[in-house]
Amino acid sequence: MKTATLDPREKTQSREEHDDKKEQERRQQKEVEEKNQQQDEDKKSSEESKTIDALKILLGSSYVLLVKTHGFHWNVTGEMFQPLHALFEEQYNDLFEAVDTIAEQIRALQEFAPGTIKQFTEKSLIKDAKDIPDAKDMIKELLQDHETLSGAYRKAISIAQEEGDEVTADLFIARCTVHEKTAWMLRSFVA
Repeated sequence: MKTATLDPREKTQSREEHDDKKEQERRQQKEVEEKNQQQDEDKKSSEESKTIDALKILLGSSYVLLVKTHGFHWNVTGEMFQPLHALFEEQYNDLFEAVDTIAEQIRALQEFAPGTIKQFTEKSLIKDAKDIPDAKDMIKELLQDHETLSGAYRKAISIAQEEGDEVTADLFIARCTVHEKTAWMLRSFVA
């Protein structure tokens, strides 16, 4: 009985096919790993943009509130002129520092901060004053605005913490505290 022997060329061809198959499997595995890595990076990038979006909204809102508060400072009249004039000045000075801090945090995260009135108003949760209200209505309007910002900062804190951005979360916590205290002070004028 004759045993079949493999031609050396067939052995080489079989080995090459095996090597090709292994190489193809390695390439496919590498493609899967690269795809997973890209998805992780895309997810992280998407998450980062939520914090940056929150920063931009809060920057625009703070800037609009700064301008409104400054205008109320100039135009307040009546029996409460002196205490409100001083209070509004304190508030717009705080907001001026805040917008700089918020904008710099956006830049620290490698994004460009909004820098035009149009960009601020488009992003703002705060509406511009339509006219010059009386002192009591100024207080009510600013109270509502600070409560709006306080709520927005609370949501932003959660976003930043979920994304692991504790530095920005700390900024949000500090600003939320200021807006809550300011709302309390304004509330005491209309109680």
